[in-house]
Amino acid sequence: MLVSVIIPCFNAEKYISETLYSVINQSYNDIEIICVDNGSTDKTVQIVNSFISENKNIVLLHQPVKGAPAARNLGLQMSKGKYVQFLDSDDIITPDKLEKQINFLLKSDVDVVVSDRVVYDESMNQLISYHTFADIESDPLATSISKIIITGNPLYLRSVIIEAGSWDETLDSAQDWELHIRLALKRAKFGYLKGYFLKSRSHRASLSANWIHVSRSGMKVLSALRKKIAQHDAVQQSLVQKKIFYCYFDVAIVDNDSKTISSEMKLWNIKPILQLSGMNKLIARIFGLSVLIKLRYLMRKK
Repeated sequence: MLVSVIIPCFNAEKYISETLYSVINQSYNDIEIICVDNGSTDKTVQIVNSFISENKNIVLLHQPVKGAPAARNLGLQMSKGKYVQFLDSDDIITPDKLEKQINFLLKSDVDVVVSDRVVYDESMNQLISYHTFADIESDPLATSISKIIITGNPLYLRSVIIEAGSWDETLDSAQDWELHIRLALKRAKFGYLKGYFLKSRSHRASLSANWIHVSRSGMKVLSALRKKIAQHDAVQQSLVQKKIFYCYFDVAIVDNDSKTISSEMKLWNIKPILQLSGMNKLIARIFGLSVLIKLRYLMRKK
């Protein structure tokens, strides 16, 4: 069964070779590799073209700068595989990822197989964290909300992505979070295969700034999907409520805005104080959430 590997590329000259080698060296070789250049101004195109000269199963598509979701959608539109693997241009997958995950899909009645992942530093030398998704089968929606299943983790049945409406091109972050929540809401069948097959990088220099940006996108996702999510029991789970709360809380601190989070938590029927812990919870209980946000805002400004 053909697997289409789709890789958006934007100024990826530093990492794209490692990513492509990790795909080329897969033990499963019935694959096509679709790189979608997203308006790169560095040597990304030249590097990909050098791989194409030696690998007939690699193609390079071009589009103006429209963002990764648009690049993934273009690659998806041009793909021929029954199954799809999306990768970011700095991801590395283990040599057996596609073989093991496609065998799982072929033997199981599922649309998406999710495994575990490990996070390394930018140089891929220091291991930072492990992430497991063993609970995805028992409660896909709760797991998709409370945890981030990043782009390169799953292997998908191509048709299930298309039927769900593909990637949301209005989002410039949190797109993978939104996609998996939407797939769960549409009752796509998720399967879990134990093992660490994806190695992702942590670009620590911009982590804090990016997290606020991701949280803002997360608020947009939650606003769009709130009515559908609220119809499911998953929204009552503590980890789900905590994830929803902190999307708003992190932004509330940066913006010194307690009104928005208070009104949103009422819509979600979530009690903010229950999501806090330690000194934050004590301050909020005694003085209120608005005072806690003000204090955290002032501390962050120092």
